[in-house]
Amino acid sequence: MTRHHLVPYPIFSPRHKAKNKPTTQKSRTEGRFSLATEHLPPAERRARMNTPMHSDMPYLMPILELKKHLPQDLCKIIDYYAILIEVLRAKLPEKITYTVADKAKIARAGHEIKNHLGQTINLVTPATIMRWFRELKSGVWFYNNACAKTGRPPISPDAVAIIVRLASEKQMGYRSIQGELKKLGHHVAANTIKRVLRENGFPIGGKKYGLKWSEFIRINMKVTWACDFITTDISTPQGFVRLYNLFFLHHGSRTVFYAGTTHSPNKRWIKQQARNFSMHLQDHPEYPCKYLIHDRDGALKPLKHVLRHEGIKTVLTPPETPQANAFIERFMGEVRPIVDFFILVGEGQIRRICKTIGDHHNRHRPHQGIGNVIPSGYDYPTSPAKPGEVRCMEKLGGLLRHYYMEKEAA
Repeated sequence: MTRHHLVPYPIFSPRHKAKNKPTTQKSRTEGRFSLATEHLPPAERRARMNTPMHSDMPYLMPILELKKHLPQDLCKIIDYYAILIEVLRAKLPEKITYTVADKAKIARAGHEIKNHLGQTINLVTPATIMRWFRELKSGVWFYNNACAKTGRPPISPDAVAIIVRLASEKQMGYRSIQGELKKLGHHVAANTIKRVLRENGFPIGGKKYGLKWSEFIRINMKVTWACDFITTDISTPQGFVRLYNLFFLHHGSRTVFYAGTTHSPNKRWIKQQARNFSMHLQDHPEYPCKYLIHDRDGALKPLKHVLRHEGIKTVLTPPETPQANAFIERFMGEVRPIVDFFILVGEGQIRRICKTIGDHHNRHRPHQGIGNVIPSGYDYPTSPAKPGEVRCMEKLGGLLRHYYMEKEAA
């Protein structure tokens, strides 16, 4: 197949003509139709060549008119490619990214049939194709005017990880971190370390910062206690009276100490509960206390004046942040449904309920946070229990249940 069969219609321009050849109406007519009619019989070809042309006829014949003069097989191929392009174009995304090479190929091929671009199926508009050709001709695609990036090379990810680790574990400033990095073979400027700390959320600029709250709880788990009130309303002949029940909880073992119940948590009563708590610590040295966490309830302020003589420091949670005292709040969530189940008619009743809950919590309830063990210890059996050996101990009307294995008599 020759080159002329690869285009829908042969394109002629004055540059194809021989030099110094006279231009006549007949030569122009022959130039327009010579290739388009070369497959026709000689008689029909001469008849078409002698057909007069109208003044309003365009210089090039439309593609649809040209298909009448092409072989039947070639017309079918053109129709097939037109349908194929239409189907593929419908499956393409709305926006297609073209590379410089793609634009150059489309621009060169489109310029050859620029008068017929509107009659073909295109991925872009004819105006875009012609603009690509002008840009290709002017060479704007082959010049990179962007300035090369200058400056220091980026810091390695390993150095960034070490900087973050040192700042998290040792609470060091960027000058101290620079010295530690030098010992580890990383030479990083102080300003670069400062930038890395700022990007990772560490305070800089001489600001002092301490441990995060979660880190403080984790590090001091075994020497930290928490306390809080849980309120209950009892029915009396004079009406409802609100009672305040004070609990202490050890973070490390989840052990609970029930301090007492009162309808008026005044300064004198709070100081007495602080002394009782101090004596409880002396009786149980396995649960030391260095920090006591509680909320900003004004009734608990006297605890500080009594416990500081025992070397215990009180730590206040942020305002309106119960999740900062999560361990004791979780225990209060365990107590509240049980207390609300009862109709309370006296202070002695709520005291017995609170003591029973504290005893069950310490001696019979496994805790997932400490590996599903019991805080006060438990005599675990050496062999698995059989179904007939399992017994259940119910407390508070079945609200608290303790399952154990009945031991055989010796």
